[in-house]
Amino acid sequence: MNRSTTTESRSTIPISGEALDTLTLCAFRYALGRQTYIVGEVCDLVERLPISKRVVELIVSDIRSAKQRDDFARDLGQHHSLPLGMDCDRHRILQLLDRLSPTP
Repeated sequence: MNRSTTTESRSTIPISGEALDTLTLCAFRYALGRQTYIVGEVCDLVERLPISKRVVELIVSDIRSAKQRDDFARDLGQHHSLPLGMDCDRHRILQLLDRLSPTP
């Protein structure tokens, strides 16, 4: 199969809301703190997918917890291991937090 054709060769599979929630949460938790393009990709997906309120609450909680640890690490000058990743990753994750939960 020629993998250079993208949309033409792709098919869809049915997925339950629960499975979508699980996959989305797992992808987000994998991306949290990474220092690669995956952070932005997963944040984009989280914003677009129809996930449950419970998963949104878990993601918001995860971000808030990581932000506290990240702030602490930055205050101590520990820039080698930041819970929210590099500045660009931190910015994108906090942007997601604002979009998911506009109030603190």
